[in-house]
Amino acid sequence: MGHNGYPSPCEHKYCGLGRHCVANHETGQGECKCLDHCKPHYKPVCGSDGKLYQNHCELHRASCLKGHKITIMHSEECFYKGKSSCDLSRMVCALQ
Repeated sequence: MGHNGYPSPCEHKYCGLGRHCVANHETGQGECKCLDHCKPHYKPVCGSDGKLYQNHCELHRASCLKGHKITIMHSEECFYKGKSSCDLSRMVCALQ
């Protein structure tokens, strides 16, 4: 329920990973928007774009913001790729 006793326009709206529902005050409808931020925790994942993300949420948020699908790659070559933006010193610590 919303704060005024009526159902929230986002109550039953699923927006997908990396997105959340925001009530549009003009239309009264729920709209899906990219997340502003993710909870801070370091559990790195590698994206299909060759970039290392701090966690699943950050990958899905980036996918939403860029407007194209980025999938999680479970390949070690991403972590050790020469042109990757991965921080290898952090990865070594994370993998130990």
